[in-house]
Amino acid sequence: MSPLLLSLALAGVSTSGQGWSLDYGECGTWESGTVEDPYSGSAAYGTVDLFGSWGQVTVEYEDLDGNELFFGANDSAGSCDWTVYSEASEGSAGLHRFHAGELRIARYEVAMDEWQSTGGNGELLDQGVAVLVLYEILNEGTQTVSNVRFMVGVDVESDLQVLGTSETENDVEDNDGDSVKDWTVSTSSADIAVGLSPCDPDHVTMGFTALDDDADANLSDPNDTTSDQSMHMVYAPGALQPGEAVTMDFVLSVGSSTFLARSHGLGVATDGVSCFVCDDDGDGYRSDDCGGFDCDDSSTDFNPGIAEVWYDVTDQDCDGRSDYDRDRDDYDSEAHGGEDCHDDVAEAFPGGTEIWYDGIDGDCDDLSDYDADKDGWDSVDYGGEDCDDADPNIKPERPEVWYDGIDQNCDGLSDYDKDGDGHDSSGYDGDDCDDGDASIHPGAPEVELDGIDQDCDEVDAGVDTDGDGVDDETEVDLGTDWNNPDSDGDGLTDGEEVELGTDPTEADTDNDGLDDGDEIELGTDPFVSDTDGDGLKDGTEIEEGTDPLDPDTDDDGLDDSTEVGLGTNPLHADTDLDGYTDGEEVEMGTDPLDAGDPGTFGPGGAWIGGGLLSCGTRPGAPLSGALLLSLGLLCRRRRRG
Repeated sequence: MSPLLLSLALAGVSTSGQGWSLDYGECGTWESGTVEDPYSGSAAYGTVDLFGSWGQVTVEYEDLDGNELFFGANDSAGSCDWTVYSEASEGSAGLHRFHAGELRIARYEVAMDEWQSTGGNGELLDQGVAVLVLYEILNEGTQTVSNVRFMVGVDVESDLQVLGTSETENDVEDNDGDSVKDWTVSTSSADIAVGLSPCDPDHVTMGFTALDDDADANLSDPNDTTSDQSMHMVYAPGALQPGEAVTMDFVLSVGSSTFLARSHGLGVATDGVSCFVCDDDGDGYRSDDCGGFDCDDSSTDFNPGIAEVWYDVTDQDCDGRSDYDRDRDDYDSEAHGGEDCHDDVAEAFPGGTEIWYDGIDGDCDDLSDYDADKDGWDSVDYGGEDCDDADPNIKPERPEVWYDGIDQNCDGLSDYDKDGDGHDSSGYDGDDCDDGDASIHPGAPEVELDGIDQDCDEVDAGVDTDGDGVDDETEVDLGTDWNNPDSDGDGLTDGEEVELGTDPTEADTDNDGLDDGDEIELGTDPFVSDTDGDGLKDGTEIEEGTDPLDPDTDDDGLDDSTEVGLGTNPLHADTDLDGYTDGEEVEMGTDPLDAGDPGTFGPGGAWIGGGLLSCGTRPGAPLSGALLLSLGLLCRRRRRG
């Protein structure tokens, strides 16, 4: 067998030979196949389309997360789930390579046995071909894939164009008697046959079903019955590790004689040579001369399962990529003459998407990864000085635009403090009355009589606008009105109150009901609410008419507040006019509001109301006038004593 060595092209290709042909669609499946029946009882038979309606290839597997992935292709049905990345044909040989998820699949087909049968007169009776089909499936990903299943299926319809029927006689056979099926065949009414014979029948499943693209479809053996079913072969290698490859090889045998197609097809499949081609070094990988993935079939040091040694000019893993492109982003390392600034990061290359602040120059422009606005200053969040790395107009040394709320020069100072004195302008909710002069702000030293308000209290030091003896600066500190000499309206100027010590902002410093000015005039103490200590505030005494400087205004022996409490008249010593002062009556225990108490005796010495006897005992019988007078005087003396 001569290996296929030719240029690759992405287009529908075909292989052919004496009396047969195989045509492939854009997705690389058998789109049609023909065989010429040179001798037939019916002149209607000539070149016969074998499977123009359906040719299926399916691969299914599970990824590391347990997701089931399906890739199917059927050019006749117009479906294609994978990518054909190279294809070629020359004469009776053809090559296709596919990408299906994490898998790369190569198929190499070559006619191994083109046969003809002649009659006794040398006339051509039958002809056909046995085509060796070699599939190699490689896991080119970085993770293990599991439950891999691979299926090839065809729907043989060799009677369709002649008799209009899609039915054929179908069978699955065991030709060597080892209880393992080794041949499956569909035969037309004119004995035109299409058969499949696996190189390793122990590891494949063969049978028929109804045009099913599922690699898990139930396959059956029709046992030479006629039906419209598709012929299938399934290989299930299980799991594939990264860099691991497996093969599924079989012989497609077509011809105008079922017997000869079987004998020639099985002959190729079991000759012990044909199915074992293209792996001279025995490393389990097919030579790339046969469409496989082994780039040096003379050495076991080169195949997809070998770890790549980067930058040594040798392609150990046979991926066909540059040895200077470690991250496989199609850009060589700049350390080896390329443009890739991070050859260990596939997402970083010239023209790549920059992901800011991850420490990687994603687009290889050699600019800082911490300068997203590309103004030459790194972000303050990553050790730089740019306070807004999304705006190139904001950066250190940028002229400041005052009062726009933006810190253009990134000095971290208020945008409303133009003079930098630590106080925002009063025009922007601050307290700096002149934001153009750093010497003017609240708390600044005031210069007297210079006409400038250095401390922003609205007055100039040394000026007494209202002439109250307190300069305006001091009035600001006190909280008084520098335009009003008597800020609290108590009759005293602010200067007098400062001198006295009273509160110039409070008319009644001691809160006794009298303004401070009135207290000074009356002689009461403006700091003490009850100057005479009689229990009544000075203001109350003025209202009552009592003397706020004398605790007992009427000198009756009771202080003014006591009289107010008793209801006696603090301005009259004997409220009830009974001859006893209010104080005496309180001392005796009599009622200072009742003129009949102390009481009196009527005619004959009878008690007629009020008073006490024997200093507290009421008489039970009439007493003589002399005795009554003596007792009254005695009690008065005792009480006074």
